[in-house]
Amino acid sequence: AVEAKDYAKAAELFESVINEGSEEEDETIAGCVKNAQNNLPVVYTRLGSAAAGAATKATDAKVKDAKFAEAIAHLEKAVAKAKSYRNTKAAAAANNMIGKVYQVQGGEAFNAKDYATAAAVFEKGYAANPRNTDMALNLATSYCELGKYDEGMAIYDKICKMPADKYAA
Repeated sequence: AVEAKDYAKAAELFESVINEGSEEEDETIAGCVKNAQNNLPVVYTRLGSAAAGAATKATDAKVKDAKFAEAIAHLEKAVAKAKSYRNTKAAAAANNMIGKVYQVQGGEAFNAKDYATAAAVFEKGYAANPRNTDMALNLATSYCELGKYDEGMAIYDKICKMPADKYAA
């Protein structure tokens, strides 16, 4: 199912392997369960990414909103599964994608100068991935456009204090 890019079916099958095999002591079955646990968050991330891609292509506002909501739901499930299986890499990737989805969604409101909506959306993305400086800058700017200068400056300050590993040398 993964190779065929049928991620919904893959998620269903991985969930089944985990649910049916988690109590088994057989080494082969335990290996299958571990494999499913490693891959399930990745599959949910791919489902979220696909829904986000569909959202950006949608022209109808209701369809767009529904697809963004679907993307976030899949990505939040990916984070939850990754954390429950102690897969920090997959959790970080899903959180990064959540931030990107909110960045795109908030960007539409930001570009339309609807700063209240943009700030509300960017806040969610910033919570998921505070290292996304583009989104953080948009959040800070949205706050400032709303007259919430203290909140905006606090975000700008956090951005300035972020470690820039690539410039450390």
